Amino acid sequence: MKKKILILGGSSLISVNIAFFLKKKFDLFLACNSKKPKIKSTKNFFTNFDKYSLNLLIDNIKPEIVIISSANTNIEDCEKNKKKTFLLNFELVKIVTDLSKKYKFKIIFFSSDQVYKDGIDFSNEKNKLKPLNYYSKTKILAEDYIKKKLKYYLILRTNFFGYGPKYRSSFSDLILSENKKKIKKNYFADNKFSSIYLPFLVKALEKLITKNVLGIYNLCSPNYMSKYEFAIQLTKEFNLDGKYIKKGFLSNNSKLVKRPLNMSMSNQKLTKKINFKIPKLQKQISIMKKDLNKDYHLFMKKLKIVKK
Repeated sequence: MKKKILILGGSSLISVNIAFFLKKKFDLFLACNSKKPKIKSTKNFFTNFDKYSLNLLIDNIKPEIVIISSANTNIEDCEKNKKKTFLLNFELVKIVTDLSKKYKFKIIFFSSDQVYKDGIDFSNEKNKLKPLNYYSKTKILAEDYIKKKLKYYLILRTNFFGYGPKYRSSFSDLILSENKKKIKKNYFADNKFSSIYLPFLVKALEKLITKNVLGIYNLCSPNYMSKYEFAIQLTKEFNLDGKYIKKGFLSNNSKLVKRPLNMSMSNQKLTKKINFKIPKLQKQISIMKKDLNKDYHLFMKKLKIVKK
């Protein structure tokens, strides 16, 4: 019998990627708040994310795993709308954690590469955490609550790229789209990250679920690039004109909410645990190009939603 997995934030970029790659391997339930994707072989529905609604939902479905992918990830908006961000990024996690103690399901929580102290190459899971903005602060609060209350959990610190639906573009989608429109844009040469291509993220997630892995793991690439290097590499791979990619510096941009310059992470703990080799970023970008107009890209391109 397939494992029942409930995903909170069913229309998120991670969720629709999980649905595409794993819909035949698990019994997936996508709980959505404001918009619902139309995906065959999954059960998608609207629900409120309050304690009463979630209790009824979980009591009815009886999932073995609940994945929390719902979050406010817009750094600027998190700072401006702290009450909304607190409710979505922490309070929802608190409710689900408390329900996990009651119903005995496993929590998988997607955290961030922004939680680590800045200035360290390849931060590992034992490194010090130090939030620089309200977004990362709420992620750490959520992690701490899960760790304090539960033993049966999996926390994944990650950053990702890949194909997204029209209503939710990824970072790589935006780079390609703006370049095709001949929009000149600055990308930060001093902002490093170890982003991972979503199909590899989902494959690693499948292995983590199958092996029933618990704890905290960095889910990322084995190397890093600056946002500028990533944009250049991406446009080059897709045979686009790189002249619209301009070099900028996050350290010189005082108008933006403060965030880490170095978000690179080590994935050694993860790859050893599940015996899964993740290729370097350059190779992943090349694979993304090869996936253009194949099933994965076409699925995202054609994905439709229903609004509440």
